[in-house]
Amino acid sequence: MEKMNTCKLITMALILVVFSPAMLVGGEICLTFERLPFMEPLVYWTPRELSQRVLRELEKRNIESIGFVQEEKLMDRPSSGVVLLDWARDGHLLGNNTFSYVDFNELETREFLEHVADGQKSILRASRVSGKNFRYLRFPSMHVGDSESKRDKVSDTLYKNSYVVFPATVIPYDYEFNWVFRDYVDNLEALELLREMYVEYLMECMDYAEKQAERVFSREIPQVIRLHIGIATSQFLPSLLDALEARGYTYISPEEVLKNPVWETEENYTGGLALSFVDRVAATRDIQFTPEFWKIDRRDIREVIAAKLEAAEAGPELQQSGESP
Repeated sequence: MEKMNTCKLITMALILVVFSPAMLVGGEICLTFERLPFMEPLVYWTPRELSQRVLRELEKRNIESIGFVQEEKLMDRPSSGVVLLDWARDGHLLGNNTFSYVDFNELETREFLEHVADGQKSILRASRVSGKNFRYLRFPSMHVGDSESKRDKVSDTLYKNSYVVFPATVIPYDYEFNWVFRDYVDNLEALELLREMYVEYLMECMDYAEKQAERVFSREIPQVIRLHIGIATSQFLPSLLDALEARGYTYISPEEVLKNPVWETEENYTGGLALSFVDRVAATRDIQFTPEFWKIDRRDIREVIAAKLEAAEAGPELQQSGESP
């Protein structure tokens, strides 16, 4: 993926030497979506319209998924509650992203658990539609606590209330593409470049996740990818799924993936880093991991797209003048 910042380019190149992609990987992958019922910016679409794009693609490929709900958004836009019902009626699971997507590292244990309790109201109502257990939690920002005592207290309370903490092995920052999509929403050429960049970035994330799983476990494990219900992923999901299938992946449901014993592996990392499950195990075992690999910034994305558009515009002018690019 093209980078505007020289240091970032060198870092990425070094990482890709270690984590070179295989042409065909195979294995199973579970799709998970955060920040339901919607993420800003919406631009021309309603929350339900963006959600329906995702649900139609999942139905087309017979994929069962789970969506994690930020309850606060339902208060901001009550009409978006229909999104949760759509997910439940289509047979998908719903989980808790806490009331306002709070960072556990920045709160006391009691405060965080209050956000968990307040974040489950609409989820429990929607669970009556499907009759399934919706007591799943995804820690916002993948922060499970900045001290052992905080983590243990929350884990004990969640267990007593029949909550399951849902893991993630691939944690891309796909939401960073939302704002660039908004900037170029009426520019089809730019959106095509953005789609290509989005898929390339996600495949680089898969490269890291696959090689890191091999490094930590010495075998293939199911991948669980964390996506966000934003404008970019809703529009580019078909291309992403095509790319995953080209790597040989098949889809596994949330309920099935949780049955894998790999999630019982000891991991006791606490701290400020946003780590995938595999990297938390790596940290526990003192194995190398690269948490900054996932990071991408909307400013860098915007610069890359702008540069490519400028180069495309300059190309015909150079040809007309007889100059070489």
